[in-house]
Amino acid sequence: MWKSRPSVTGSDDGFKTQHQSPYGGNPDHHLSSTPLSASIMSRPLGGATGAEKLKIVAELVDNLYDDHKKVTMLPDVRDLALEELKIYSRDPENADPVFSKKSVDMLLRHSFYSPSTKTAREALRVLVNVMVLKPETRQMFIDQDFAGRACKELKEENFDDEFLNSRVLLLSTYETSVNVEELIDKCCLAEYIIKKLNHHAKDLSNKVIDKLSRHVKDLSSKPKSKSRSKSKDDPMQDMALTETSKLLYVVSHNCPDRISILSTAVPHLVYILLKHPIPEPKPLDSPFKALISAFTNLNFGTEKNKVALYPKGNIFKVADRLINILELVVRAYADTELDEFASPSAKVIRKVYTNAPDPLKKHMRGLLLPTAEDRVDELGTRDTLPGKLLKHMTSRTCPVFRVDIIDLFLEMSDRDANKLNPSSLTDGQEDPKETTTTESQPLETKDDVVDKGKGKE
Repeated sequence: MWKSRPSVTGSDDGFKTQHQSPYGGNPDHHLSSTPLSASIMSRPLGGATGAEKLKIVAELVDNLYDDHKKVTMLPDVRDLALEELKIYSRDPENADPVFSKKSVDMLLRHSFYSPSTKTAREALRVLVNVMVLKPETRQMFIDQDFAGRACKELKEENFDDEFLNSRVLLLSTYETSVNVEELIDKCCLAEYIIKKLNHHAKDLSNKVIDKLSRHVKDLSSKPKSKSRSKSKDDPMQDMALTETSKLLYVVSHNCPDRISILSTAVPHLVYILLKHPIPEPKPLDSPFKALISAFTNLNFGTEKNKVALYPKGNIFKVADRLINILELVVRAYADTELDEFASPSAKVIRKVYTNAPDPLKKHMRGLLLPTAEDRVDELGTRDTLPGKLLKHMTSRTCPVFRVDIIDLFLEMSDRDANKLNPSSLTDGQEDPKETTTTESQPLETKDDVVDKGKGKE
């Protein structure tokens, strides 16, 4: 007998499902080639259009549905059928059968009951596309109680699994009746999210150690060639981190009463923020946009989080990193993009300032509040971060970022609006010589990773 993946029933997560595994019997026993296997092996995958595409999609759904009821396909044929269905599911035109209830039922069971990891991932990729393009299918995922199983799948230490399960959970929070607090309380969603972030932080730590070790080895050995060994990065890692960070943001936004447990993610987020190279030329390419947004709803005031945000020996480190990113953002993106890309950074910087010790507050004011020199020319024309913030504070092209700048300046001016007056904005500000400035040059980066977080696999 095939064994399904472990059931989510039991006291470990409080979640109970009524489904049974549809898989039974040896999948390779007494199976022979079918018309589907012959046709799928002979045609180019995903090449059909129009009526031919519709016919193939219907055939794939029917055969995969029958297969989940009673195993009729060899594993390689099943996986190839799901791969072809994934290609066709990217475009809803002439693909109606893949968005049907019958198809979703089949995809859910192949995704979460298949004993084959490869099959489960292929089915999940199709399911993601279906849930993106047809929002009504998300409720089917909730109605059939698969959210708890997706939570449990986050335990697996695999970036593909993390990406796919975080994505379906994220999609299920939009336009559905999902009870996210129940997923936290009964299905350990918050704990699994934090474990995923801890995994990413540890992986970055190992990469730093590995890089140092290789550097020492290179220095101590005789140079034989110009080429040096480099550790290979999994292209799915940043995509997985992006989806988990998005999920944390949405869950923390929807569940203010669970902020306490969710806020234990802060030390892991801080470590990733400090150690992950900033992308070039767009600093908020994956995973940084989602990573910074993940901070916005969390509590910075706990003792453990203060230790992470204001580390002894260099209390400026985290604030400097965030301010440097903000400067890179306002230089790299068009004014019309700043509401989306710069606002989260400004919000997080303000939260860091609010909870900061006095020496750090003074340091941050020196970096962000405009000086007299910033006001010499026309408002906001100086090529400094404070000068650019002044410019955007009066801009109509980024109304959200404009409000965030005003809120930040107000926070740094003791909530005294008079200090925001052009003639008194810098009253009482420290001597610029007593403060340091952030570097405006991009930090060390790694090759960009294509972000598939737009919704299609």
